[in-house]
Amino acid sequence: MVQRIWEFFGKAEVDLFTSKDNSHCPIYYLKDRDVLAHSWPNLLLYAFSPTSLIPQVI
Repeated sequence: MVQRIWEFFGKAEVDLFTSKDNSHCPIYYLKDRDVLAHSWPNLLLYAFSPTSLIPQVI
């Protein structure tokens, strides 16, 4: 599924809400940290957030 998304939008450079072993990008934010407390870089982001955080992410 990730590959299909990237074919449409372009490959993401930053993976949000991930783990070190599951990251799809060279830059990532760990899901067990407060990702929303950080300023995200002005790059193409990949965010597969927990459903409880979707309103805050959007």
